[in-house]
Amino acid sequence: MPSDGVETLARWREVGQWWANEPQLEIHRFIDAKGIRRQEERPLPALAPVHISVSGPYEEDFKEEITLRIQKARDDKVAKACGLLPNQDLSDFIVDPGKQRYAALHVFSGYAFGQSTFSAAELPAVAGQRNYKAILIADPFSLVGAMEFWKTADSVGVHPLIGASFEMEEGGFLVLVAQNREGWKSLSRLISACHLEEPRLYPLCNWQRMERHAQGLLCLTGGDAGPINRLLIRKELDKAKATLSRLTSLYGKDNLFIEIERSFLPWEKTVNDQLLELAAGMKLTAVAGGQITHSKPEHFVAQDTLVCIESLCLIDEIVGRKPIRDPGQLQIKAPPQRALNAERYLRSATSMEKLFADRPDLLTNTEKIIEKCEKDILPKRTELPVLYPNEEAVLRTETYLAAQHLHKTITKKLKARLDHELDRIIKSGFAGHFLIAWDMCRWSREQDILLSGRGSVVDSAVAYCLGLSRIDAYKHNLHFDRFLPEDGSKRPDIDIDFEARRRDDVRGYLVGKYGNDHVATVGAIGTFFTRGIVREVGKVMGIPHESLDYLVKRLHGSVSPTNLEQAIDAK
Repeated sequence: MPSDGVETLARWREVGQWWANEPQLEIHRFIDAKGIRRQEERPLPALAPVHISVSGPYEEDFKEEITLRIQKARDDKVAKACGLLPNQDLSDFIVDPGKQRYAALHVFSGYAFGQSTFSAAELPAVAGQRNYKAILIADPFSLVGAMEFWKTADSVGVHPLIGASFEMEEGGFLVLVAQNREGWKSLSRLISACHLEEPRLYPLCNWQRMERHAQGLLCLTGGDAGPINRLLIRKELDKAKATLSRLTSLYGKDNLFIEIERSFLPWEKTVNDQLLELAAGMKLTAVAGGQITHSKPEHFVAQDTLVCIESLCLIDEIVGRKPIRDPGQLQIKAPPQRALNAERYLRSATSMEKLFADRPDLLTNTEKIIEKCEKDILPKRTELPVLYPNEEAVLRTETYLAAQHLHKTITKKLKARLDHELDRIIKSGFAGHFLIAWDMCRWSREQDILLSGRGSVVDSAVAYCLGLSRIDAYKHNLHFDRFLPEDGSKRPDIDIDFEARRRDDVRGYLVGKYGNDHVATVGAIGTFFTRGIVREVGKVMGIPHESLDYLVKRLHGSVSPTNLEQAIDAK
C-alpha cells in the first residue's frame, strides 16, 4: 500500500462524446486511508474543442504533421507532377543513435483498415523523432505496408520490426514477428492460409495453422486485444495459463513475450498484476506494449471516425452494423472496436519512462526483441522464369520479324530506334521480362482475346512490335526514356488490359505454363479523396444523404483535403 495510505483499485480515462465537445474524464477508484472504497472523477481537456469566430473559420497549425509526414512514392510523383510538392529529402528525418532506446511495439498503419491514422512509410520517422530504437508494424493479417515501412526505417536509422496480428478463432489477437527471412516466409504463408482457408473478407487464425508456420517467429500476447488479457478479464486464470503454455510449446520461452499495456482502461491494473505474476511464475519475459493507432491524443478524433466508417457505426453508437465474422465461422462476443479513450498514441520514449516509472524493466525488455530480429528480412527481387536459353537473341529476332511485318520497310531511322531500345532493355536485364509479356499476348491473340497496353509501355517501339501496345511509338515520336530511363531508376511497367470476361482464361494459361505457386495477382489499395472523405464522415455524423449530396457535387477535383474548409466557405 502507498505511503499516503491510499490503495488504487483502478484508474481509467474515458473520451466521452468528443463530437459534442464533451471533456475527457479520468476516474480513480481507490480505498482510502480509512479503508473506505471511493471513486473520484477529474475532467480533462476536450479532444475536439469547438471554436466559434465571427472573423473567419477555425484554423489549425498542421506544420508538425506535414514535417513528419512521409509521402508514399506514387503520391510524391503524382504531386510533384502537378506542382503540389517539393522534392522530399529523407535525410531530414535521420535520428541520433545516441538518443535511441526501446522499441515501440504493436503499431498499426493505415493498412490496418479503419484502425490507424498512420501511413506505413511515416511510422519509422515518427518513432525516430520520439527517440525509439525500433518500431514494430503489426497490421492485422497483412504485410502490405512492410516494404514502404522498411525503406523509410532503413533511410532514417530506425530498426524495422516486421510482424502482423492474427485474430484467433476463439477470440483475441496475437502478434507474430519475423526474426529473419525464414520468419518472413512463415508470416507470409500463415497470412495466406488465414485468408484462403476462411470465407472471403473474414480471415481467422487457429492453432493448426500456427503450428504449420511457426519457424523464425516471435510471439507477443497482444495486450488488451490479446486472448490472455480477455481470459483474465473473464477470471479464467487456468485457461490463460493453458494458452500461455501452448504458445510456449510453439515458440519457446525465449521467443514469447507478455505485453503489458497501460492505456488507462478500467480493468487494466487487475489484469496487468496477474500478467506479471504469470510471467514471473512461468519464467516468461514481460514487455511494455499494446496497440498504437495514432500519433497524438488529439488525432484520436480522426482515428475514431475511421473505426466508425469501417465498422458502419454512427458517431453516437458503440457497436457498428458490419458483421465481424462470416455466419459459417465460430461466433464470439467481441468487445467494441471503438476505443474507450485516446491513450493508444505513440508516446515519446521519455513519456513511456514516466508511464512505466515503477517497472522500467518492461521498457528495457523491448530491446531483447530488437536483438533477436534481423534488420533486412524482406525477400530479394523476384527472378522471372527463363523461357529461352538465349533470351537476348530471341528478343532481337522476334522484334525485327514483327517490325518487318508492321512497318514493311525497316529504315535506318527505325533500326536506330529499335537498336537503341533493345540495347537498353538487354543491358538492364529485362529481355526475359519482355518475352514473358510477349508470349502471354501472343497466346491471347490466338484465342481471340482482346488486349491493349496502357501507361508508359506505349512509349516503346519494341513493345509495339511485340504486340504489347497498339500505339506506334516510333511513328508518334514518343519518348522511350519515360518507360525505361537510362539511369535504371525505374523498372519497365508493362501494364496490359485484357477483356474482363476472358481474364480468367489468361490467368489459367499462365498457371498452366508456370505453375500455381508461381503466378500472383496484384491487389490495388484504394484511398479516399475529398468527396469520399466528406461522404463517409458525413454518414458517420448522421448528416442526411441529401445534404451530403448537395455538398460533394460542389467539390471539384482540385479541392484537396487541406483546403476543404476554404473551398466550402467560397461556395
